Amino acid sequence: MIRHRTFGVTHMVNTGARGLEKREKLRQQAEVFVAEKLNDVHVLCITESGDEYASSVTVWYRCL
Repeated sequence: MIRHRTFGVTHMVNTGARGLEKREKLRQQAEVFVAEKLNDVHVLCITESGDEYASSVTVWYRCL
């Protein structure tokens, strides 16, 4: 079975240093999730998306 876990944040503007800082925090949350909950070989893909009002990082993984 394939599952996913998404880390997201909404904001007014996703530009400049503040937007990058928020996205980096999401990346760190995803890294902690992988390190603490998953075996690296189960991770299929990590995707990142962002627009003017929201950003997210999604970890796709195989669940045994």
